[in-house]
Amino acid sequence: MRGVLISAGWGVLLLGLIVGGAALGYLVGDSGFAQAADAYARHRDHPIFQAQYWAAAVPHYALLTLAVLSPVCGLVAGLLLLGQAAVLRRHRSSDAGR
Repeated sequence: MRGVLISAGWGVLLLGLIVGGAALGYLVGDSGFAQAADAYARHRDHPIFQAQYWAAAVPHYALLTLAVLSPVCGLVAGLLLLGQAAVLRRHRSSDAGR
């Protein structure tokens, strides 16, 4: 069981970092949001430019959230699994000494 927890812990940790890195890559390459934000900055009162901005802003900010939270959640969940494996190892070794 300890080996499964260690493998799952490292897998979750790496998956969080990979997903965060991929989201960051898509976020940096999001030129549609930059164009929509530029057009919205020039014509703030025009409803079409406002709609285009918000249509581009929603996926952009979702990518930003994913890029920030995915590594954090992967790190926390992975370390919890690795910590549980360490607790299990200590628990098994204390039972063997009795």
